[in-house]
Amino acid sequence: MSRPGILLLVLIVLAALAGRVLIHVHDTNTSDASSSSTNADGATPGGTDPAPPKPLTTTAESGAAGAMESQLLNEAFQISKARSLTFPEALDFVPTSAAGIQKAWQNERNSQFPSDTLERLGLTWQLLGILPEDEDLTARYRLRSSLSRDVLYDAQNRSLLHTETIETKKPEPREGLTRQLMRLLLDQNFRWREALIPAEVNLDRMLAQQAFVTGDTTWQTLKFTETDAVASHAWKRTDTLTNNWPKPLRMIEFLGMRDGVHFCQAVSSENVALDSIYQQLPTSTAHILHPDRYLETPRWNPQKLRWAQLDVHNSEPVWDNVIGELLIRSWLESVALPEDAGLIAAGWEGDGVLLYQTTSGTPQLAWKSAWRDSSHADRFFNLVRAQAPKLFGVSIPTQQQPKSITYEDLLSLKIQAEDNTVTIIRWTEDSWKEALESLASRSSFEKNKP
Repeated sequence: MSRPGILLLVLIVLAALAGRVLIHVHDTNTSDASSSSTNADGATPGGTDPAPPKPLTTTAESGAAGAMESQLLNEAFQISKARSLTFPEALDFVPTSAAGIQKAWQNERNSQFPSDTLERLGLTWQLLGILPEDEDLTARYRLRSSLSRDVLYDAQNRSLLHTETIETKKPEPREGLTRQLMRLLLDQNFRWREALIPAEVNLDRMLAQQAFVTGDTTWQTLKFTETDAVASHAWKRTDTLTNNWPKPLRMIEFLGMRDGVHFCQAVSSENVALDSIYQQLPTSTAHILHPDRYLETPRWNPQKLRWAQLDVHNSEPVWDNVIGELLIRSWLESVALPEDAGLIAAGWEGDGVLLYQTTSGTPQLAWKSAWRDSSHADRFFNLVRAQAPKLFGVSIPTQQQPKSITYEDLLSLKIQAEDNTVTIIRWTEDSWKEALESLASRSSFEKNKP
């Protein structure tokens, strides 16, 4: 080859190499620019949120099953865009019968509220006058599980159960599908189910955490389906089912759909990302009822009652828990106007309740509550004292003092106020009265700790 030919060949090779280098530099700069123009929430300034990648299923189907799976995938994709989150894990759609869905729902309910938990919880609430003496919580929640469903997020198995005939375009089944897919999306991203405090540990805290997740789910569902809260099928169904339920139980059922949604709206209006709430879940129903308390700096948290001891007469408590503002408010609404009950209950700062059972099965109870100051404690004490016959089924007091009142019966009652605390004792034997009074007086509250 002549010298000019060799020189031309060398120039061609160098030009090709330079072109490849320039292309690589361009691609790198484009990628960096795209990454730097995305904010912490994954949204580009001045534009719309980037669409998350389409989630995948764990199985490949064909025919009618494949068509159904395709519809579910499309809904999941649209929901992930609406919430600006991706599904980090593959989706598992499991066709089953309505009976199979009900069984999974009942298993979920039983894992949170075993029947023995409901029995002890129900007895505690009855002794405090929160529920009527003839109320059967186990029967109530057995009825609650009898509703038929077309779709359910099975949190225990992290799968979406659905009937093979679910109609994803009709309003009611689509709302249910959206709600369950939203629960799945949030659980995959934040593992909310694993973070829930068990009811046995702190029922008030668990109700608050569930209310936030339900509030997030409901708010996104309402926006996605363009539905008002009270016009939604979930609201109508809950309202119909619980129409004749005691007020405390109705308030629990509606807490997430009503106050939980308001909580999400309130914190969002203060530019607090809902995603960040999953890192520090609400610690009390007071947070849900008063979002400003969650947003306080430093954050308000209920005071924790440190019992001086737990064993009384060689017996451990069968229920050691917290009542919380939500149930106190609903309790007071049975004897006062809702606005008055709400104002009094808002002074709550913390409480603790212990339920014992003697060898013969008779219940003994001590409940001690902390209030913002002595004036709030007195307002609560005065209302409960005045309404004791209606709240507790007692008749004529045997002892009365400015800060205490006692009723002696087969199941005796004492209500006492001291400084910023109010104590309620229920007993059947004088030895238990003395022991529970001593226990309550020796037990104190810790100041606002998470």
